[in-house]
Amino acid sequence: MRKRNSIVFGLVECEDEYVQQLSILVTCYLRPFRMAASSKKPIMSHEDVNSIFLNVETILFLHQFFVQGLRSKMENWPTLQLGDLFDLFLPMIGIYQEYVRNHHYSLQVLAEYKQKHEFTQMLKRLEEKPLCDGRSIESFLTYPMHQIPRYIITLSELLAHTPHDHVDRKKLEYAKSKLEQISHVSYWF
Repeated sequence: MRKRNSIVFGLVECEDEYVQQLSILVTCYLRPFRMAASSKKPIMSHEDVNSIFLNVETILFLHQFFVQGLRSKMENWPTLQLGDLFDLFLPMIGIYQEYVRNHHYSLQVLAEYKQKHEFTQMLKRLEEKPLCDGRSIESFLTYPMHQIPRYIITLSELLAHTPHDHVDRKKLEYAKSKLEQISHVSYWF
């Protein structure tokens, strides 16, 4: 059970980090580009801002909710059950499928804009912000691509250290199975 506890604590830590990265993407990139698209001399269209960032704000909101749920589950330690939290999470996973399907196009639109001087200047200023820690916009846009596979790995590890008669096992197996189905349909693997 010690290893199981370690996996759960790692999940919470990773989820906190993921929410932080999504927050940086939204505050340091999405919102400034949205404002630039609304200016008198827009450097890009709202449509292209939406093409690049798609539903990342919704994904951020979903994970803020998920991490809050994880924290409340931690309050019931050591009788922790995560299966019902994944039950709530799974119906909303469609937003990831949309993001994954759009990702290549998103990067294409971004590459086209990187050919424009005004856009490149603004992007350089944004990427130089301390919060961005020297990482490119592409690295932030890629974070959501790794999240579902990360959950599958975490659930596999968790199941390996969850007794077969544990009250949470069936729900965790179901969550892993559903995430695997979604990942194959969405071309993650």
